[in-house]
Amino acid sequence: MRERKMEPFGIERWFTKYETSVDINIAESGIQPFTLSEILEMSDEDFLKTKLGYIESGGSRELRELASMTYKEKNWENILVTTGGLEANFLIYSVLVQEGDEIIVEFPNYQQLHSVPRFFGAKIIPWKLREENSYKPDLKELNELISPRTKMIVINHPHNPTGSIIDNKTLGKICEIAQDNGSYLLSDEVYLDLKPEGYDLDAACDISSKAISVQSLSKSYGLPGSRIGWIAASKDVIERCNEFREYVTLCSNVLGEKLAIIALKNRKKVMERNKSIIKRNFEIVKKWIKKHDELSWVIPRAGVVAFPRYNFFFESIELCRRLAEEERVLIIPGRLFGDQDTEYHFRLGFGYETEKLEKGLIIIDRFFERIE
Repeated sequence: MRERKMEPFGIERWFTKYETSVDINIAESGIQPFTLSEILEMSDEDFLKTKLGYIESGGSRELRELASMTYKEKNWENILVTTGGLEANFLIYSVLVQEGDEIIVEFPNYQQLHSVPRFFGAKIIPWKLREENSYKPDLKELNELISPRTKMIVINHPHNPTGSIIDNKTLGKICEIAQDNGSYLLSDEVYLDLKPEGYDLDAACDISSKAISVQSLSKSYGLPGSRIGWIAASKDVIERCNEFREYVTLCSNVLGEKLAIIALKNRKKVMERNKSIIKRNFEIVKKWIKKHDELSWVIPRAGVVAFPRYNFFFESIELCRRLAEEERVLIIPGRLFGDQDTEYHFRLGFGYETEKLEKGLIIIDRFFERIE
């Protein structure tokens, strides 16, 4: 039996190395976090009377019911509350992926979505989202990649790091391809609540019984410290994931669940605040890129991240290292999202404080002038 070894988590190692030493972090992929007082102002309950005991391993009934309101075809029994989206994805791979399976994964993508199934012995089949095609998935290519060995197709829309988005027509075809092949579809939907107003995109689990949707309060909701996410899927998948989870984290933390309940009860107010931040900051980033001849991009359609291309001679890890160490500004090297196709890009987040975003871009301006 081969020895299993997890690949180093490049993006998280990058944050660990630099996020506490820089002055300005414009690399984050979420919304400016709420303060505890801001969240508690939305609640009538006395948070200080919360009993610090265990909760149900699958999540409290109240939270599961609130989470299920995200979906058209799912109820609370189709929800498993997890420790963020990370645990959700890990549980899914743990119970569904075996050595020798093939997993089709969109690239570029968040490293967890391909490193974890590789750890479990799966063969990763890259499904390239190409810059020249505005990072939209090519369904013809998916049909060429899929095989009887394909256990799962993995997608993420709205997409990290490019901000691309599909619609229900495309999602329906992906679901159909997966279902006809007997494959699962894992849909990472942590930015789904930030889709454009009225945009035609539903959760994958509402379209296909073989689709599994993952959500989190870390990205769209501005509550990464709550460490609350969930899986929405068939009861069979939920039960299998929960059985595995009982050996790992057992249950979520009760304080995180309380905060999640408050946020989901006040979803409209939370989203109004968050979308206001995005709208303001996105305009700043658009103007900044437009004034730089050395930058180009596929304009993100949803979410809080952009993935510009630059035409300097530095590879992305070197460029971003120098920015962090010399200018104390943090962005993420494109190389950490895939392979050579993501080289000469960087990920920029625009969901945090407007003032820091503006200051960070000014510092990057001066850095660009110096290295030209």
